Amino acid sequence: MSSTALTPAGEVVRLTGAEAVVATTLELAPPFTVDVWAAPAVSGTGAPHRLQGILLGMPAGAGSHRRPIAWTLGLDRSRHPVVRLEHDEVTVTEVRAASPLPRLVWSRLSVSVTHERLSLDVDGRTVASAPLPPEVALPARQTVTVGRSRDAVAGAVRYGYFTGLLAEACAHPGPGPAPGAAAPIVEPRDAWVTNPAAYTADRDRPRYHFAPPAQWMNEPHAVIHHGGRHHLFYQRNELGPFWGAITWGHAVSDDLVRWTDLGSALDGADIPYAPDGVWSGSAAYAPDGTPLVFFTAGDDRDDPNQRTAWARPADPQDPKLRSWEPGPDPVTTLHDALPELRRRGLEPLSREFRDPFVWREEDTWFQLVGAGIQGRGGTALLFRTTDPTSAGWEFVGPLAIGDASSRPDTGVHWELPVLVPVGHDAEGRQKHVFFMTPWWPEPCEHSLLYAWYWIGDWDPGTATWIPDHDAPRLLDVGGFFTGVTASVAPDGRVLLWTIAQDLLSEEEHARRGWAGNAGLPIEVSFRHGDLRVTPARELTALRGRTVLDLIASPSASMPDRIAVAAGPAAELHIEADVPVGGSVDLAVRAPAGADPAVLVVVTRTGASTGRLDVVRAGAAEPARAHRSGEDLHLAPDEPVRLHAFLDHSMVEVYVQNHRSVTSRAWARDGDGDAGWVRAADGARLTAVKAWTMQDATVVEDR
Repeated sequence: MSSTALTPAGEVVRLTGAEAVVATTLELAPPFTVDVWAAPAVSGTGAPHRLQGILLGMPAGAGSHRRPIAWTLGLDRSRHPVVRLEHDEVTVTEVRAASPLPRLVWSRLSVSVTHERLSLDVDGRTVASAPLPPEVALPARQTVTVGRSRDAVAGAVRYGYFTGLLAEACAHPGPGPAPGAAAPIVEPRDAWVTNPAAYTADRDRPRYHFAPPAQWMNEPHAVIHHGGRHHLFYQRNELGPFWGAITWGHAVSDDLVRWTDLGSALDGADIPYAPDGVWSGSAAYAPDGTPLVFFTAGDDRDDPNQRTAWARPADPQDPKLRSWEPGPDPVTTLHDALPELRRRGLEPLSREFRDPFVWREEDTWFQLVGAGIQGRGGTALLFRTTDPTSAGWEFVGPLAIGDASSRPDTGVHWELPVLVPVGHDAEGRQKHVFFMTPWWPEPCEHSLLYAWYWIGDWDPGTATWIPDHDAPRLLDVGGFFTGVTASVAPDGRVLLWTIAQDLLSEEEHARRGWAGNAGLPIEVSFRHGDLRVTPARELTALRGRTVLDLIASPSASMPDRIAVAAGPAAELHIEADVPVGGSVDLAVRAPAGADPAVLVVVTRTGASTGRLDVVRAGAAEPARAHRSGEDLHLAPDEPVRLHAFLDHSMVEVYVQNHRSVTSRAWARDGDGDAGWVRAADGARLTAVKAWTMQDATVVEDR
C-alpha cells in the first residue's frame, strides 16, 4: 500500500497557531484514508462552529475566493475530533467523536472516505461514521494542508489553526487506517516547552516580571499561599497573543519571584456551564485551610452570559495543586440581585456581572461581584452565605455605587472589586481598602488607565462599608497599571497583583508572539491616613552586581546629573534633598541627543506636598504621553526617595513608599538602554545606588 507523507517523516511538527505545513497536492480519489498522530495542547476555537484544523483537503487549484467541496479533520472547542465535509461553506456531512482528545498525549486519528461513507477512527477504533450524500463527489486530485481549517482566520487574531504537536501525517488509497503505526517516541509534554531563546532578540519583553512562556495573558488573580508555596492564577489564551479562549493559567513559586508555569488549572472546555471562557475571580480558604477558588463562568447561550462559580483542588495535599474540580453549577447570577435592586429603584447593566472576590469572616462568607447601575455608574454587588459552595448566597445590596456623570473616569461598570484589611489607625480601628478597575462598553479616553481605591471602615456584622473620603484615589499614576487584586501572605502582608498593560497593536502582538505581563508584587499597608506601597521584599533576591554606589558627604557633593548604565534590567535607589520648586528626575532609555523613552519627575510643590510627572515624549499612546499626579505626600525636610525597577520595556518607580509609576519604555535604535538621574532647580542628589537584575525566566512544567 503506497502512501504520501504530509509531514516530514520521523519529525514532530510543533504548531503554535497561524502556522501550516506546506500543502501537498496529490491524487486522492475515493476511497482514501489520511492518518496523523496528534497531541493537542489547548482547547478553544474562537466560535462554536469553528474547528482547530489538523488536515484540510480541497480540490487542487481551488483559489482563495472559490468555495468548492472540502473536508476538514479538526478539533471542536472542547477537543472532540471532528470530520466535516462542506460545499460552498455549507456543512453537508459531519462526524464527531464522543470523547475529547487528552491534552499533550499522542492520539492516532484516521479519516476514511469511500464513495458511500465518511468514517473517523481514533487509536484504531471507529468512533463515528455517516453516509455521504449521493450528490457529493470528491475530486480525484486534492491539495491537503496540515494545521488549518477551511475557515481559518489569519493575521493578528488567529482562529482555525491547530495548536499542539503533529507527526507522521500521511495519505494512502483505500479505506481503513494504515496498520501498525507506532506512536512518536517524543514525549509531548517535553516537546511543547517554549524555548526562551525565541525571545532573545526582543529588547522589550521583560525578563523578571511574570509572564507565561508565550502567547497572551491578562490580569493575575486568585493568588493562594498554601503549603509553603505561592500559587498565581491568571487570564490566559494559548491559541495566540490575542484575547479569546480564556483559561486560568496556573503558576507556582517558592519565593514570589521565580515561577513555574503548570499550564491551565481551569478551562471552559471542561466545564459545561463555562464554554465561552473561565474569567477572573479570587481565592479564599475553608476553615480547615483548604483553598477554594471562585471564577466567572462565561456562557454566551445565556443572558447575562456571566455567572460566578467555584472550584476546589482535587488533592489538597498535592504541593502544586495541579488538578482542580469545578462545582456542579454556578452559585450566583445577576438574576439573584434583580428583585432587591429594583425594589431600591436601581436597574443594573444587563450583561455585566463578573469577577467575584470572596472572603470569610468567622462563619460568614462574603462575595463582591463587579457590575454597573444604569444612569449611575459602576458598583460592587455584595452577597453573603454560610456555605460558599451552595446556591444559597443572599444578596445584601451594592457595597458602593459610582458616579459616572461627575467622574466619567470611574467607569460605568466596576471590574475586579477587592476589599481587604490594611492595618489600624491611631485609635486602633481596623481600616480596609476597596479597589476597583473601571470599565466602559467601548474604548474611550479613560480606558485601561486607572486602578481606583478608597480607604474606610467595613462592618461585617451589618455588612456595611463607609469610606473615609468621597473622591477615589489613584495608587499608580503611570497609566499602564490596572487589574488590581489582592492576597494576604502567610506573614500577614497584603500583596497587590496587577497586569501591566502594553497597549501594542494586535498586529504587533502577533509579530512578537506574546502579549502582556504582570506587574511586580506590591506590599500595601495603612499609614498616615493613606496607603503605604512598596515592592515585595523578596525582589532583593534578584539583585546582581552593584554598578553604582554614590553617597554625598559634607566634603564631597555629587554632580547634578549622573549617568546610569546598568543595562536593560536594573534596580535603583535614589535620594535627593529637594526644596520647594526643586525636582529630581529619572530618565530611562535615553539616547544622547534625544528625549528619554520615559522621564519620571518628582517636584516638591510645598512644604509637605509634591507632584509626580511621567513624560513619554513621542509616545504612540497620546493619553499616556504625559501623566501627572498632584497628591504626593512629602514630609517637611525629608529627602525625596525613588525606588525604581527597570526590566526592558517595564518601568516601575515607587516614590516615598506612597505612590507608584508604572510605564513602558519601548526600545529604539541607538538608545543602548542608557539612562540618567538629575537634580534640578536647587535640588541636590545625596545617594544613588544601582544593581543589575538577574533574569527570572518562567519554567514550564506541564
